[in-house]
Amino acid sequence: MRSSVVVAGTTPDYIDWIRTEAPGAAVFLTDPILRSGAAEPDPAPWEEVLCDLSDHERAQRTLREHLDRWGIRPAGMACYDCESLDLAALLAERLELPFASRGAVARSRDKRRSKRLWKEHGLPCPEARPIRGADDLVAFRNERGEAVVLKPLRGTGSELVFLCDSEDECRRAATTVLDGVRLRPALGGAVAEERIRGTEYSCDFTVSGDDVRLLRLTRKVALPGGPFGETTGYLLCPRMPEQQDRTDFSETLRRSAAALGIANGFCMIDFIVRDGIPVLLELAPRPGGDCLPQLLRAARGVDVLLEELRFARGFPVRGEWREGGPFFLGLRLIARTGGVLRGISTDLLQRDRRVLEIGGLREPGHRIVLPPEDYDSRILGWAVARLDDGDPDGQAAELASLWSAEVGG
Repeated sequence: MRSSVVVAGTTPDYIDWIRTEAPGAAVFLTDPILRSGAAEPDPAPWEEVLCDLSDHERAQRTLREHLDRWGIRPAGMACYDCESLDLAALLAERLELPFASRGAVARSRDKRRSKRLWKEHGLPCPEARPIRGADDLVAFRNERGEAVVLKPLRGTGSELVFLCDSEDECRRAATTVLDGVRLRPALGGAVAEERIRGTEYSCDFTVSGDDVRLLRLTRKVALPGGPFGETTGYLLCPRMPEQQDRTDFSETLRRSAAALGIANGFCMIDFIVRDGIPVLLELAPRPGGDCLPQLLRAARGVDVLLEELRFARGFPVRGEWREGGPFFLGLRLIARTGGVLRGISTDLLQRDRRVLEIGGLREPGHRIVLPPEDYDSRILGWAVARLDDGDPDGQAAELASLWSAEVGG
C-alpha cells in the first residue's frame, strides 16, 4: 500500500514541482479545468483525482474511491491556496488526518472575525467593520478621520482592495467591491479596516503546541504603478524587524494561531510593524505563495512545498530562518497594460550578475486582463536575485526596470 499526503486543490505547476522533487509523496485533488489548460505533463493515473472541488461532498467520495482503487493510505493533508482550505479541512476531518479544523479555517478566512479574536487575546490588529453599502464606508471613514481600507471579507492578496479617503473614493470603491462580492459569493461580503502605517512583512511558520518554527521572514516591496496593496516583490530579511526580539516574536506567532484555534499547523501571516509593534493583518493555515517558494529554494535551499508535506506527515520542518547574510529578492513580473502578450524581454535581467533565476514566463498569445476584473493574468513570471550591500529597495526598483512586456490590443 502506498503512503501519500493528500494535496487539496493546488495548481499544475505546484503539482509538477512536487512530483518531480518527491515522486510518490503526494496524491493530488485537482479541478479538471486547471488540468485541461495545463502546460505541465499529466501525473500518473494514481497520483491525481480530477473532480469538481466546489462540491465538497462529491470530492470527498471521489477521493475515497480513488484511494481504495489504488491502495493508497493517506499519510496527511496539505493545502497551498486559501480557496481550497475549506475543502482540505473537511477532507482531513473525514479521513481523520491532522490539519486545521473547519472552524479554525473559517475563523482565519473571515477578516473581521479573526481581528475580533486577536483583540480579545490582546494582539494588536486594525479596527474592522462590515460594509453593506457606500454609506457604511463613508461613515467609517468619517469616524476615523483618515483614509480607510476596503476589501472582501474572505479575499486574498490585493484582490478588490482599495484605499478610500474622500467620499467619492469611498462610494466608487464600495460599488466595485460589493459588485465583485455579488458575482463571487465565496468572498463573503465586504469589510473596512483602519489603515495601518508602517513596514509590512509576511512569514511562514509552524506551530505544534508551544513549539514554533520560523521558516521565512520577508518584507514586502510595493513599487509605483500598481493597485493599492499590491506586492511587487519580497525581500528575504537577514535580521528581525525593528525592535523585535526573536523569542517574543515567536510567542506572538503562537498566540496569533492559538486565538484562531490552530494549535498544530503550517501557517502564513501578514503583519505591519508600527512603532516597533507587529499589527496583525491576516493568517492562513498554509505556506505563502506568489514567488515565495522559488525565493526560498534559490536563496536558502529550502523547499517549502516539500516541508509542508513533511509537516503533514507529522515531522518537524527543516531549514529554520536564521539571522545574517545578504538580502535576497523575489520579484514578480507584473504587466501594467491589458491585451494580448506578444513577448517578454528579460535580456537585461538575465545579464545582471545579481539575478539567480528567472521562471514562470507566460507564452506569447496570453491574454492580460487588468484589475479589478482579473488579478492573476497580469502576473507574467518571477525572478530571484541576491542583492548587494546597501539600499535593498533601490535595487529592487532597479531590477524591476530591467524587463519589459510587449502587449498588443
